[in-house]
This record gives sequence, structure tokens and C-alpha cells, in this order.
Amino acid sequence: MVIGDDDPRDVALVRDAVCNARGGSDATLATRKDEALRREVELVETAGDAPVVVETERVRASALTEALRRHARAGSPTTLIVGRTRHHSRGERSALRGLAGDGVVVREGGSNEKLALVGSTAWIGSGNATGTSGRGAAQIEWGLITHDASLVGAVRSALERDVV
Repeated sequence: MVIGDDDPRDVALVRDAVCNARGGSDATLATRKDEALRREVELVETAGDAPVVVETERVRASALTEALRRHARAGSPTTLIVGRTRHHSRGERSALRGLAGDGVVVREGGSNEKLALVGSTAWIGSGNATGTSGRGAAQIEWGLITHDASLVGAVRSALERDVV
């Protein structure tokens, strides 16, 4: 998925991340892992009873997995697509078992994209659902929430393809 963005504030954020290894955020874009994932968590937490679908390459117990668990325990449709791998770490296996035990539909596969969808809102980013502790919180990752119909449609199509 390729996203074009010519908003001067977003361009400045990307330039600062690439040239100076310094992440930041504005109203639409985050270039720090902690802020990018905070926005994804917020999307799940504000979903109400709407279906939530999240795709990630890797997962560990984190604020995002807790939000997914709460959403599923409330009886709302919740799906996590996690990248297929030969070996999940002990922490990843534990997180996946806990999610499934709380009613999250866990699927292995996908194309290792980092996506989330709730209704007509999507999160697109680069950060895995592995949490944001220590030095990793400030690492350069990106994420954005969008209501743009073409981007939301692309996310929906990608998730429908990967949920099988």
C-alpha cells in the first residue's frame, strides 16, 4: 500500500524523521512508535460495538492487545490477523492464547501489513503490536488514522484478503 501525502506539516515530520532520526506527530501523522500505536489503540477503544479487525506482523502483550481483549470481552466482533511464522516467541504465543481465550478471532497469515479497521475509519502504519516500552517507544515508526474513503477501502480490501 502506498500513501501519498503532500500536507506541509506531514512532509516536515517525515523529513525530520528521515534526516534527523527524530519522530514527532501532528493532527494526522505520527512518526514515533509510541504515538503511532497510541492512535491505533484509541481507534479500538472508541469502536463501541462495531467490528474491529487488526493486522500485524508480530504481537506481544501491550496496550493494543488489552484494547482488543476488552472489545472482544464486551461481545463485539474482534479479529486479529498475525503474520505467519515458523516460530512465535513465548511472549507472542502467550499473547495469542490470551486473546483467543477472551474471544478475539486470531488468524495466522496475511501479508504482514500493519492495519486496523473500524467502520469507516482505518489506521495504517508500520509499528507491530508489540508495545512501546523503553527505548523502543521513541523509535521511528509511522501511523495515521484516516477517514479517506479510498484509503479505508484499500485497508478493507487488504484485510478481507488476509482474514482467510
